[in-house]
Amino acid sequence: MYIHSNNIYTPTGCIDAIMHIENGKIIEFLDSKSNVVIDLECNDLRVIPGIIDTRNHGTMGFTLMGKYDQKEDLVRGYLKGLASQGVTACMPTAEVEYFKAIVQVCKEEIVEAEATTKECPFCCSTIAINAKRCPNCTSELG
Repeated sequence: MYIHSNNIYTPTGCIDAIMHIENGKIIEFLDSKSNVVIDLECNDLRVIPGIIDTRNHGTMGFTLMGKYDQKEDLVRGYLKGLASQGVTACMPTAEVEYFKAIVQVCKEEIVEAEATTKECPFCCSTIAINAKRCPNCTSELG
């Protein structure tokens, strides 16, 4: 997949480039004039390949502070909440009793979630996987 943006954030600064992705991993950044077929044109939209949150107290109703029995479930919810917002790495602000749960969750095998969206074959919009009609172009789906 090739994604072009005038504003791709990298460790060295913001660049006008084409981001090449294979199997969910960034392979390389190409010059914006490279002769490749662009799969997603972002123009002036910012593309931030991953956000590192160096100090986080909680997200999406989850926090790693307080007295809870199911600490590992709380850690999983916290990490899923961060990931849903584009955070790919974090340094959570957590109470000491959560450290063991954090380590345990980090050792777990990651299971990919099933897809919840699909592309409308008529207008190419992203729609719910079980949609019978596209909410954008109103086409009936099979």
